Order: sequence, then C-alpha cells, then structure tokens
Amino acid sequence: LHRIYGKLNEKGYECQLIYCNTTKMNMNDVKNIMINNFCAIVSFVEPTDEVANFFKNRHMPFTLIGINTSNSFIDCIYTDDFLGGQMVGDYFINSQYDNALYVSNSLSETSERRLSGFLDACKCNKNIFQILYDQFNEEYVLQIIKDKNIDFMFCFSDSLALQIKSYLKKNKYK
Repeated sequence: LHRIYGKLNEKGYECQLIYCNTTKMNMNDVKNIMINNFCAIVSFVEPTDEVANFFKNRHMPFTLIGINTSNSFIDCIYTDDFLGGQMVGDYFINSQYDNALYVSNSLSETSERRLSGFLDACKCNKNIFQILYDQFNEEYVLQIIKDKNIDFMFCFSDSLALQIKSYLKKNKYK
C-alpha cells in the first residue's frame, strides 16, 4: 500500500485511505469518496453492482486489487489463486500428511478460487476437510483439528493463519 501511495504521489496525485468494514463496497462507502472529490478509485473491496454503475456513469476509473469481478467496467489486478491453491494441494499430496483442513473466514471469490485449486490437486485418497466463512470460529477450528486428526492446514490468508496459530498456541495445542 505504501508503494502505491508513493508512486501516485510522484505523479502528483493525493491519496486517501477509506476503510470499508463490509465484504462489498456499498453506497454508504461512496459518500466518503464523493465528499472528498476523488477522481479515481483503487480498492481492495469489491463494489456492489450499484456502486460500479455509479462510478461508470461518472466516468471515474475503478481498479480492484486482489479480486476478480465480472463487471467489465472495473479493472482488476489479482493473482492466480486457483494455481496457488493447486500448488498447496500438490505439496499436500506429495507429503507425509494425511488429513488437510482448508480454513476461510472470507466470502470472497478469491477464497473460492484458492479452495477450488486445492481440491483440484487433491483428487487422492487423503482426507480434505473445510471450514468456510459461515462456520469459522477459533474453538470450532481447534475441535475439528482434534476430531479429524488434522496434520495439514491451508488458510485463506496469512492473517487468518496467524490468528489460528496464536489461538492454538494459547490453548497449548502443538
């Protein structure tokens, strides 16, 4: 983020970070943007169709980072999460591990792509368990690890992995 700010500032643009606490940018979030008279949007949060159309009608460029969207107006920059999931899956099936757990606390299509790639690579005799966003809580993760004898975990994000690792350590689970 700091690099993006730096590059834009070098070109004479002023940047401002606006926090969005929902899974999609909605019209309430747009109020802050319009009050500050911005000329373009760089976002890590996918907009609703209403928000995308709002910016399209005003000819304001919208770039989405880290997420792919079907809205043709929005420019997207994202990694190949399906391939990343496949690479983790390949590592799992070629390892000594037997019981994998995919954990996500996100509704995003990014999480779906990672999981799809992982499952695609794991067409094997090993066990794959999933905890998705609507089931996620730390106690449940610990219970699944114990009940299913999980010896391999693939988390949606680094921050989620650190959160789970911290919780497991706090509960003296190795």
